[in-house]
Amino acid sequence: MRTLRFGGVALLLAGLMACGGGGGGSGNPAGGGTARSYERTESEPAVLPNGSGGFTASRVVTISNDDAGASRAVVSLAVPNGSLNSSPGSSGYQIQVTLSAEGDTEQEARAKLASMSVAHRDGVGGDTLYLQNEIELAPVANGENRIATVTATLPAALSYELYQSVENLGPVGSSGLSGTLARIEGENASANLSGTWDEATVYSSNLGVTVSGDVASLQAASNNGTVQASIPGTRNAVAILDSSNGNVDATVGRTLGTVFDLEASTDNGAATIVVAGTQPVGAQAPNQAHFRSTDYATGSPKVRVIARTNNLNASIHD
Repeated sequence: MRTLRFGGVALLLAGLMACGGGGGGSGNPAGGGTARSYERTESEPAVLPNGSGGFTASRVVTISNDDAGASRAVVSLAVPNGSLNSSPGSSGYQIQVTLSAEGDTEQEARAKLASMSVAHRDGVGGDTLYLQNEIELAPVANGENRIATVTATLPAALSYELYQSVENLGPVGSSGLSGTLARIEGENASANLSGTWDEATVYSSNLGVTVSGDVASLQAASNNGTVQASIPGTRNAVAILDSSNGNVDATVGRTLGTVFDLEASTDNGAATIVVAGTQPVGAQAPNQAHFRSTDYATGSPKVRVIARTNNLNASIHD
């Protein structure tokens, strides 16, 4: 993985690698509490001919439980190849996993499906629910074309510390949840986040990043994709948006009194800021722009946005 030139993104990547990994590791923050039992069902494998002249084998694993009366949750979800999404539901949780594998023969497809498993842990400590869910792939001949589609419906009322990662395919994302921290990581997968968060980091190595939630402290970055973010302006917020080889586009909203301090920069493109009520700060250049609300010192809420890219365009607008 190539590191972007911006120091903030290097820290973002380090944080994702340290904290965002899948289940089982001793350093995983979702591994706390006392383990408890949960409901788990698995369908029988189904094998059907596919359009490529081979066979596709699949089965569905469904895991569920109540929220144990918790008020907060630490959740880690990881998929090596496939897609992953989380969203709010009822008072309990359900994680549905569709595993599928392709083979030239029915026997090969079945063998590859059998090499896929779902590792899950459910723990409770104090007022906190701890959930880990990871798709594991055992070594197998011709091990490509093994895909997991994961849909996690989580208790709506809890405050979350959320870690999600997908290595390949994607997308990986979360919508409608809220909490203190969200870390969403896609290697060769697009990444997206909405909801209400105190802090969030959203990263994709080679595809796009989209953030549309209310995030007080946001870092969003991609090496080779577009970064798009909408900052509603309903509270004090800082957003740092970076791409190496993609466009960076930020949309800012406002409530009564919202003020802005906005910077856009690029090495090899255009930097533009068009937000009502802001004025240029210092000298401007085609690839460097800095605008601020005239009453920034006294206004509230304050919104600070930094949009940076190496090779395309950086823009901030309302």
